[in-house]
Amino acid sequence: MYGGFGLRMCEKDANDYPYFSLGEDERAQTILQQLLVDFAEDDTWRIYTQSFRGSIWETSLDAIEEGRILFRPSAFSATTKLRKRGVNFGIIPLPLYNEDQDEYYAYCGTNSTAGIGILNSCRDVDYSAYMIDVISAASKNTVTRAYMEVNLKGKDAQDEDDLEMLEIIFGNILYDIGDVNNFGNIRHLIGGLAENRKTDLTAMIDSNRSAIETAIQDCIEAYIARQD
Repeated sequence: MYGGFGLRMCEKDANDYPYFSLGEDERAQTILQQLLVDFAEDDTWRIYTQSFRGSIWETSLDAIEEGRILFRPSAFSATTKLRKRGVNFGIIPLPLYNEDQDEYYAYCGTNSTAGIGILNSCRDVDYSAYMIDVISAASKNTVTRAYMEVNLKGKDAQDEDDLEMLEIIFGNILYDIGDVNNFGNIRHLIGGLAENRKTDLTAMIDSNRSAIETAIQDCIEAYIARQD
């Protein structure tokens, strides 16, 4: 939901270097604080799949198939699984923070994405990086489009509303370099607060700021050293 509100844990500065934006952005802290308070309320019910005794996929899909849960944030692989089960479902983007938010955002969680590493022993790092970019661009322009048109629109979408929702979702994907690199374990720190119904965001930021900013600086220095 935090990402759906158009917010990131880390942004880029004028030099294109990452920085701990959550630690400086009072509006972002206020919004995240309110989310944590809402999640900590006694009458709030949410499920962490990590606590399931059985298979995460099977248990969560069973729950929505049987009508025991209403919303299931997920990667799109779930739509194919639900379609094959004969479940009547709808597709919607993450909600807006309020009516003043201009766009819907689809937060790209990096647990659902894959990265490609280039070994230091590679004889031509620049050429390898270039070819990875080329192949990735070709995939984005062909495979992604085919998946969207053939699988999602052609098979998984239930009606015209779903098709409209897919256009909104794929048109506004938000990436967070803080989540990608997980500087100072930032991804799990925020999730841990919600999971344990804790709300002291300020204390979490203060106690972990040094580790987060050190990890960011190490990343920047490693990048600069590679450029040199």
